[in-house]
Amino acid sequence: MPYNVVAALICSAILLLLSGIHIFWAIRGAGDFSGVVPEFEGRPTMNPGRGATLLVAAALLAAAFCAAAAAGFVAEFRSVSLWGLRAVALVFLLRAIGDFRMLGFFKKVRHTRFARNDTLFYSPLCAMISLLAIVGSLP
Repeated sequence: MPYNVVAALICSAILLLLSGIHIFWAIRGAGDFSGVVPEFEGRPTMNPGRGATLLVAAALLAAAFCAAAAAGFVAEFRSVSLWGLRAVALVFLLRAIGDFRMLGFFKKVRHTRFARNDTLFYSPLCAMISLLAIVGSLP
């Protein structure tokens, strides 16, 4: 199997898993989101509701579809999905870089539970998704 197909399939699987996690959070409702959303002085900087969480889940599901289509699972959409997967790569690269304040590799706030999780897990995962999407979108 070609390397770009393998990369697109791995990318699709990761995005599908992340979509499922967001759906779980939306169904579960409000809970302890410390460590999952950025926080400042012990308080979350955002309070995503069910609708916003489901919107993120839908976007991740669409990105997973693009990756699967780029891998050849939906042949009719392959050429469009290659551009979609390149857009996914850009979005996740920008997320990995961050906003230079609360999230990403170049954040300034570093001593919260979220910041530690972001440094260890979230930003590297976003960088890996970006790399997989780039490789998966190669012809």
